[in-house]
Amino acid sequence: MKKLFAATLASGLALSIPAQAQAASFVFELSGGNTGMFTLDEDEFDSSDNGSFTFENESFVFNGADVTGGIKFFTNGGLGGFDLQLSGGTEVFTGPQLFTGPTSDPSFLTGIFALSQGTTVTISEVSAAVPEPSTWALMLLGFGAVGASMRGSRKAALAKVTYA
Repeated sequence: MKKLFAATLASGLALSIPAQAQAASFVFELSGGNTGMFTLDEDEFDSSDNGSFTFENESFVFNGADVTGGIKFFTNGGLGGFDLQLSGGTEVFTGPQLFTGPTSDPSFLTGIFALSQGTTVTISEVSAAVPEPSTWALMLLGFGAVGASMRGSRKAALAKVTYA
């Protein structure tokens, strides 16, 4: 029984070591002078250069139309904000820098930001409602350990019962 508990504990500790987390997804909602919405994963950008990074072939809604195009984000040195690269041209929204870190590894900020053209963008993180697989595995191991200890204690209790 002690061996089973030790093995369960060792397995639980190994599973509780966190794996590298997946990058967060963010929803961008435009309102005011222009309207629209798009969702991006912060580590799925296609290219980066000094002062900007781009997401290519993204699907989004802009001023009521479904569009596929690029989205290019700038640092404050590049006026901040982002461009929507549409088939009919580019819509430029200057404003604050919407991310932290280098353009090769950006992390989006959340909140409401004022942009040019009388437009504001609200950036919010999409939270995952499903636990990670390691969490499920650790929970199942815990249930197994409780079940094994209950089964062992039941046998011990039956062996100790005596009748007078």
